[in-house]
Order: sequence, then structure tokens, then C-alpha cells
Amino acid sequence: MYPPSNTPAFIICYDEDVVEGVESCTKSLVGKIQTTKLIHMNSIQNALAGIWCNPPGFRVEEIAPKTFQFFFEKVDDADRILKGSPWLFRNSWLVLKKWQRDLKIDQVDFQRVLMKVQLWGLPLHCRTSKMGLKIGSCLGNVLEFDVFDERDRGTFVKILVEVDISKPLLPGIPVGSHKDGVTWVEFKYEQLPQFCFRCGYIGHIEDLCKKPIILPHEDNEERREFGPWMQASHIGRKVRVSQHCSDGQPWGDQYQRTKGPLPCDVTELLDALSVNNSPQTPKGEDASLIPSVSTHQSARGSSLNDNHVAINSVDKAQDDDPQPNGVEASIITLADKENHVPHVPCTEPLSCITNLAPT
Repeated sequence: MYPPSNTPAFIICYDEDVVEGVESCTKSLVGKIQTTKLIHMNSIQNALAGIWCNPPGFRVEEIAPKTFQFFFEKVDDADRILKGSPWLFRNSWLVLKKWQRDLKIDQVDFQRVLMKVQLWGLPLHCRTSKMGLKIGSCLGNVLEFDVFDERDRGTFVKILVEVDISKPLLPGIPVGSHKDGVTWVEFKYEQLPQFCFRCGYIGHIEDLCKKPIILPHEDNEERREFGPWMQASHIGRKVRVSQHCSDGQPWGDQYQRTKGPLPCDVTELLDALSVNNSPQTPKGEDASLIPSVSTHQSARGSSLNDNHVAINSVDKAQDDDPQPNGVEASIITLADKENHVPHVPCTEPLSCITNLAPT
């Protein structure tokens, strides 16, 4: 069809003409529901608004059959929801992609989806991350691989892999060597939506499958290649290997108390820290008669260089020597640990002590 002769044949669209539209679309996602069922736009908007915690400015527009564009007010909401793709909607997958101006909707690849796949059946000595990377390469591009533990079932390898869902799901693969023989490794897919047990495709169920039914022989039972056993029922717990510092000690040990003597500079600071008996020295009394932390501690026969210290606590003596009134900070040694009393807040400034760990 040609335009009338009295109308322009072409109109140029400049970037400044579509600034608002481009800004709105950059905070949007495009998605397609992998299903043969009929989907209404109002139902998907109401359902996803609750699932996605009602993000501000959320709205949906249908741009193609079973293909929608989701608009958000904030980029953070779009990024958060994109990380959760694919989403499960009415037992079918909603695959999301970032909106791109240079791609038409029919050019967006909705067939490649990130999936978490568990590998079961490997011998114990073969349950390694490298084996997960090697086996996962038969499914697609592997992004992550780790060893997990399932209570009462043992360890297994889990991979995060980009799978092409335009092909049937793989139920497993044989793995082996000349030393270990051959074993069947079973694939279990996490958060797997509705799929066909007859053909292995995602998007329809067995009752709606167009693949012809192959009847088993009279003497042989039907052997099904696909089934509900391909769905993972548990996600497991990642097996963490203890991290070590550069000196070969575990990370947790560096946060434990030091067992050696304190440095001299710290000891001098502690000795210089005095606690007055009262806010002001009474008139007519000698200031030397007011006990300090160092004199009180030396009277107890303890050494700062030989024991751990703890600040902001009160050491209750078991002997008959009374504790001076008004003492609000003291030092407890390991020898006085049995005589420790409940914590008393310290009002004396302790900013002069910044680090008790040895250098």
C-alpha cells in the first residue's frame, strides 16, 4: 500500500522526540509465558503485583501473544525481579529479559533460561566442582558449580547453567572412566515448571502432547525417559571449605583472644589509667591516698603482662579489704575470673586505648 501523493513519504524520528518513552522503557522488562494455555493481561498483572511486592508504578502491556512488557518506576525493582527469572506463574515459566531498544520483540531470545541442576549418582570421589563444570557443559553455558549436602542423602554437585528450553530436557548422562567404570548421572532440575513426560518439552502437559504414543512390547514394561523424578524436591546446603589466612591459620582464630603478654605500650596506658574515688579531691586530703587501678591491682598480686584483661567490669575482692566507693572501672585478670560480678557501666573515658591486640 502506498501513501497518497499529497502526504510525506517518510518522517524522521529524533532522539529528543522520544526521550520520555525511552526513559520509561529502560526501567522495563519484556517477558514471555511458556505455556499453551490462554493468558489474560489483567490476571497476570494482578497476580504478579502480589508476587513482586507491589513495586511502585507497576503496569503491564501485552505486545505479542503471551508476550508482555512490564514497567516499573525504579530501576532497582526491575533489576531485582530480573534476577529471579524465570518466575513460576500458574505452573508455567515466565521468562524475563531486559528491554533493548535495538531489538524487536520477535528477536528477543526467550529460549535460553538459567536453571539450577543437581547431579546425582556420581561416585564419592567424583563429586567435585570440576566434574560439575565438565558435566554441565553438555547442558549449556555453566555459570556456577558447587558441592552441596542433603540431609540423609549425602552430597551432590549443583550447577547453574543456561539451558535451551526449545529442546527436550536431558534426564541424565552416562559418566565414567577406565578406572571407575560407567555410571548413570541423573539430572534433577530445581523449580521446574509443568513439562511433558512424553516428549520432555517445557510448556505443555502429557495430555496435550502431539507426539505419538509408543506402546510397549507385550513382554516388556514401558520405559519412560521423562517423569516427575526429574524435579528436585530439596535444594540442599552448600558445603563450605574452611578458609585460611596467609599464615595458615583458620579465619576464626584471628578473632580469638591472644594468649601471650600484652605489649609494653598498652601496659603503660593501662597503668596510667586512674580511677578517682570521687569526682573531686576532698579538701585537706592528700591525692596520693586515693587508690588507682594500678595500685589496687598490684595489691591483689596480679601482673598485667601475664594475664588477659577485660575493661568495663568490676572485680569483687574476696578478702577483707573493702573496695573503694565510687570505683566505676577496674581490670580483671584471669586469676580473678571466679570472683567476677555483673557488668557495671564505665563512665571514665577510655578513648586512649584503641587496640588491645599485639602488633
